[in-house]
Amino acid sequence: MKNGKTFLSILILGLSLGPHLIGGCNTTKSQAPITPPDTWGLPRTSPQNVIDNLTEAIAERDSVHYAAQLADSFHDVFQDNIEGPPRIWGKSDEVIAMSRLFRGAVNQEGFVGEAIGFTWIGTAPDTTTDFPAWTRIVMTDVNAIVNGRNRQTGNLLEYVVQGDRNYLWFEKNGSEWKVVRWEDNPYPAFSQEPVTFGIIKQLWRSGPLVPGSFLGHPDRR
Repeated sequence: MKNGKTFLSILILGLSLGPHLIGGCNTTKSQAPITPPDTWGLPRTSPQNVIDNLTEAIAERDSVHYAAQLADSFHDVFQDNIEGPPRIWGKSDEVIAMSRLFRGAVNQEGFVGEAIGFTWIGTAPDTTTDFPAWTRIVMTDVNAIVNGRNRQTGNLLEYVVQGDRNYLWFEKNGSEWKVVRWEDNPYPAFSQEPVTFGIIKQLWRSGPLVPGSFLGHPDRR
């Protein structure tokens, strides 16, 4: 009977020490996987590098790196009708529109963008009195073409921008520059129907086309 009590005491002691003994033997700690640095594109150490990255992201239909060039407070300003005020939206709308365009989603007119061409030329950086804390670069000769195919009929349609002028404002945070404002204007001034890159992006944003919009003409379908 005494031996039975002794064995029971040793068993209880062993169970109470077991987790500590096991923990003490296992000295190797698990480590979180290390994420390699993103080596895509150019470092955002200058406004020109950011412009080059935007151009490359559009060419590659890469919404992730496109979004990375935009500040959280980013706003896109573009004219979407002849007489009304310009349309303004933030980074979320911009990224959603470009993501849908890049991945082949159907736009508000029923077309899928099968190919995207985009070129522009930047001038020397300057500052303006309206946004003195930011650096501006005027982008001239903005040309864009999106080859669309109607998902239902198979009809082809080209959305074309020719010779527009865009204004990009950049904000520096630490050592990195990002676009904080993008003004998209037809140039020279339109006389009838403006077609800007901002309007093309708007078509891929979401939702049904507003009745009466100039881009909703029946001959486009």
